[in-house]
Amino acid sequence: ADVLVIFGDRIIILQAKAKKLTLASRKGSDGQIRTDFAAAIQKASNQGADCATAILSGKCRLEDDRGQSVQLPEKIREIY
Repeated sequence: ADVLVIFGDRIIILQAKAKKLTLASRKGSDGQIRTDFAAAIQKASNQGADCATAILSGKCRLEDDRGQSVQLPEKIREIY
């Protein structure tokens, strides 16, 4: 995850993508809009879902930007 927020027994996962809309998308090309959406929004959503699955499995170790282990709640109510 690019950003992981722990708020009580809830977790928020954010995935950031730098993909911009192509000129064809901005001009209204349906096919290109689908392609750009898949490359940016859908890919980020899929990565966030994969991260949530890994967290819920309990088989992953999360670290902060200093390499310190991140303590997750014992019981996770929801992941967004």
